[in-house]
Formats: sequence, C-alpha cells, structure tokens
Amino acid sequence: MTFQKLTPFVLGCVLSLGLVVSSADVANAHMVRASSPGTVVDALNEEGFDAQMDTSSSGRTRIRSSYGEVNFTIWFYGCDGDKENCTSLNFSAGFDLSDGSSYSEMNDWNRRKLVGRGYLDSEEDPFLDLYVAIDQGVSHEHFSDVLYDWTSALDEFSDFIDY
Repeated sequence: MTFQKLTPFVLGCVLSLGLVVSSADVANAHMVRASSPGTVVDALNEEGFDAQMDTSSSGRTRIRSSYGEVNFTIWFYGCDGDKENCTSLNFSAGFDLSDGSSYSEMNDWNRRKLVGRGYLDSEEDPFLDLYVAIDQGVSHEHFSDVLYDWTSALDEFSDFIDY
C-alpha cells in the first residue's frame, strides 16, 4: 500500500476517532453526577422542580426542593474529607404528623414497597428516603426515571400515612 492510498484511510480513522471522542465529551457534559452538585440542581430544574442548593449547619452540601405539598432534601454521601467528590445521593422527606406514626406501620410499608424506605424520627414522625448511587454519573433520562420513582413513592407514602 502506498502512502497516497494510506493517507485517506488514516485521515478517515482520525476523523472517526475525533467524532467518537467529541460524542463522548458531549454525553459526559450532560451527565448528572453526585460529585458535581450543580448538575443535580440543573437536572431537577429541567424537570420542573424548583431546586436550590445550600449548605447545612454541619457544612454538608444539600439541595432543597418540593413536590406538591411535600418538601424534600437531597443529601450527598460518599464524599471525601472536604465534603466533595461525592458518590451518591439520598432523597429525604419528613412528614410532621400530629399523632406521628408507628413502627408497625413503617414495617408494613417497607415490607410491601421496593422504592422508598420508611422510618420514624425521634418524635415518631414518618420519613421517606431513597438512596441513589451515581458515582460515575447518569444520563438526564436515567435521572428523570429516578425522579419519577421518587415522586411516585412520595405520592404513595403520603396516602399511606394519611398526609
């Protein structure tokens, strides 16, 4: 094979590789990552949530938002010593009920439901949470599916505890 015949082939390979790399860069740029809280806020806002990032009194990054009448917080976990480079999220919603709930009721919820863990705080008020490991990042489409699971669990849990 002569150099003149090889050159178009090599050029084609280089251009193809460039397209693959640039496609990967574009896909990476649209990933939702626990290590980049701003991507989580952006994804929530794109899905119609009013999401705001702040810092808790202990210095942990969190995102506050709501769904219907229910406020929820997204906490970051698996973070390094500087509370950065996190690997997972925990969605959490608390429900302040005048009579609280019972361990039996939470056990019943947890036995019947796969998505959303129910538990009681020290005042026996029910909480619902959802743990999501996204250390490598997920697409916006996948994160949208997570939000669907979360909001569906919130609806069902709210009905379950008569909120």
